[in-house]
Amino acid sequence: MASLYRPAERERPPVAPAMLALALIVEAYTGVSDDEVIEATVMDRRWQLVLDCLDCEHAPFGDLDTGLIRAVGITPANTPEASVTEAISADLERQQVTLKELHIDRAYLSSHLVRERSKELEVYCKAWPVREGKRFHKQMFTLDWDRQIIRYPAEQEMPFAPGGVVHFPKDVCAQCPLKAQCTTSAKGRSVSIHPDEAWLIELRARQQTPQGRAQLRERVAVEHSLAHVGRWQGRRARYCGVRKKPFDLRRCAVVHNLHVLARFQQKAAEVQEAA
Repeated sequence: MASLYRPAERERPPVAPAMLALALIVEAYTGVSDDEVIEATVMDRRWQLVLDCLDCEHAPFGDLDTGLIRAVGITPANTPEASVTEAISADLERQQVTLKELHIDRAYLSSHLVRERSKELEVYCKAWPVREGKRFHKQMFTLDWDRQIIRYPAEQEMPFAPGGVVHFPKDVCAQCPLKAQCTTSAKGRSVSIHPDEAWLIELRARQQTPQGRAQLRERVAVEHSLAHVGRWQGRRARYCGVRKKPFDLRRCAVVHNLHVLARFQQKAAEVQEAA
């Protein structure tokens, strides 16, 4: 039996016997066919949770100055991606690394690295877009942060609080000459205020400038690192479970870092030869 499940050098790693046995038990319990079991393990989150083979989101944390991957993290498919930053922070603390710039995508805007950031940490990220329809969108309203007042295009004002929803009175909206361009609701117009609305406005303003767009393009190097790790790791997980998958991701990160260091040595040798 052990020889049947021995890892091969060139083929895919075998499925663990315990997982096969558990799949047979669940198959008998649910009364599905073998083909349906295969489909369920790929498509059904409930089956993946029972078999401990949930797809995971890989999160390598790279250094833009050196190109090295400093830390990695794994998040199961049924958890927010931003939750991985706590494990990454623990890795960075052990390395005594201090963050000065953070280039992330929108999924990590709710992470503790962003919410608990210091004033010295610069965060570069594209803001969530504002939906623009046929009527007034949120950017048509003016937010007075000193007075905590939101001003409608027709000059009506209402108090607001970050993280809340502003409801303009239906009587005010009914008499407004711009109602047809604003809302069709008989209850009046409502505007949601994000808890970090002020910061999102700053991000949107920054990405409208040439300098801001150039700063956002620096994250392309991170995507290249992700592509390299994905090429070496493959599209199919070598191990199952949230404990073994980080080990495999760290292995691929080490391979990536060795390639980066090899390029450093090659460039240094070329500089010495040219000198």
